[in-house]
Amino acid sequence: MPGRDIDTVLSESTLHYSLFTDFLSRYFPRMDLTANLKSVQQRIEAACARAGRQPSSVTLIAVTKGQPPEVVCAAAALGLSLFGENKVQEAKAKIPLCPGRFRWQMIGHLQTNKCRDAVGLFEMVQSVDSLHLAEELNQRADQAARTLPVLLEVNAVGEASKFGCRPDQLLADPQAQLGTRTEQIATSPEERKSHVKPRDGEVYELSIKQLGNFEYDAEKGGGIPRDVTELGGAKIRTRGFMLPLDQADHITEFALVPSLFACCFGQPPQVQHTLVVRTPKGKAVNYFPDEIMVEGTLTVAERKEDGLVVSLFEIACTSVKPAPAPKPQ
Repeated sequence: MPGRDIDTVLSESTLHYSLFTDFLSRYFPRMDLTANLKSVQQRIEAACARAGRQPSSVTLIAVTKGQPPEVVCAAAALGLSLFGENKVQEAKAKIPLCPGRFRWQMIGHLQTNKCRDAVGLFEMVQSVDSLHLAEELNQRADQAARTLPVLLEVNAVGEASKFGCRPDQLLADPQAQLGTRTEQIATSPEERKSHVKPRDGEVYELSIKQLGNFEYDAEKGGGIPRDVTELGGAKIRTRGFMLPLDQADHITEFALVPSLFACCFGQPPQVQHTLVVRTPKGKAVNYFPDEIMVEGTLTVAERKEDGLVVSLFEIACTSVKPAPAPKPQ
């Protein structure tokens, strides 16, 4: 599909959405699982082709946070069998209601007092962020007479706001200390780089996650870095996936998120990784199922509903079009 400017893209279709139950639900409509799974699989295949590897070497995990067993079963009917949960208590209630052939992994922050349940529920814990937690999991795994694969998170840059083991806490071979089986080591995000507001007339191109690369508490609010706040009023260009916010014949407001697949399985992005895009008055756009490129003027401000911050970034857009294919590495 050739790129089309917002002035020429008019919608003639009606979109209907059901919403998630958590506080972000009003902003993240549940998309069709079949279409979204197909889209994700196509993107995996394309990425593997660029990297020269087989798609079968990539493991796809469906995140089911906030979703009932019937939605999990609907995803399984499409061929998915590996699911990720963020909270032990939710998994403890949900997993027994699902078929025993399903596989489950823990992907959220884990407290030591939940380790006994985690060992019994999950085939892997992906979020081991301290040696103390690893040792507790090791003890519980020994009691259950099993070996538990884990992923160790390493806070490579030493940021106090980040979870993760300090590099100097780890031995050269972590498995020498732990009976749990370490599959690989995951690092915390790279140290953020300050943004420099572009000069008048310049367009600042960045990803959604680069813009929102900071810790943020939606309940407390505040805490937006000064360099991010100063981007307000700048012209930016970014790419992502469209989630319409209005239930009208024409789309005039939508959320732009880095991953559409995560949303459709119940894990909306963090508030700092979501942009609310508004079209000019009287203009509308078609729904794009694939990745799009958005350009416009950025506003940085907390928008609250029911005491919670539901958005930080808004774009008054001047252009919405299909995103070009990523350049080969």
